[in-house]
Amino acid sequence: MDRAVRNNTYESVLEANMRVLVLAYVTILVVELIGDKSLYTIASLSLRFKALSILGGATLAVMLKMLAAVLLGGMISRIPPGWTEMLSGAGFAASAVLVILRNPNDGPQRLAANITTGRAASISFGSLFFTEWADAGQLSAAALAAKTGAAAAVWFGGTLALVSKCLLALAVGRRLRSIIPDRALQLTASGVLSALAALSLAKALERFLNT
Repeated sequence: MDRAVRNNTYESVLEANMRVLVLAYVTILVVELIGDKSLYTIASLSLRFKALSILGGATLAVMLKMLAAVLLGGMISRIPPGWTEMLSGAGFAASAVLVILRNPNDGPQRLAANITTGRAASISFGSLFFTEWADAGQLSAAALAAKTGAAAAVWFGGTLALVSKCLLALAVGRRLRSIIPDRALQLTASGVLSALAALSLAKALERFLNT
């Protein structure tokens, strides 16, 4: 009898956590696909670097950001918007500089040896981890974790949602990479990141002036 009760309890908890996981996945994916800058960031990076390196760095970044969201949601929601925009702008600007510094005359073998596993992954990580804090996705994850009490399920669902978004952006970038010349790709990627940096810094300045 006790074993049956324990099994029923375990199944109930598992079912509840699966519902939370699916809810977190759908909610955060929809929120992140609407007006989120990181979608453009990943697509831009995929114009210059190999997909697996970008995915590795991006996955680590989103895992850590989702973890921070479910564990430190209250603190993140109190970060002044001006400072988050300033940090985002600095991250986008640094990524734009690193992308443009790569020699467009590097051949495929040199690109694979010098950039794939190290530089591309670290740029991808920094471009996502140091930008867009306290965005709608993180705040949604924090709210879901607080409401359901299932932080692990929300973290896993949110991470899956962000990785799905990364895969979508990579697919778009790879398609463009197959039809656009190398130098144009470099300028396009750096240009998009520079535009995101300018937009974030302009928003930061506006928020500081209005406080």
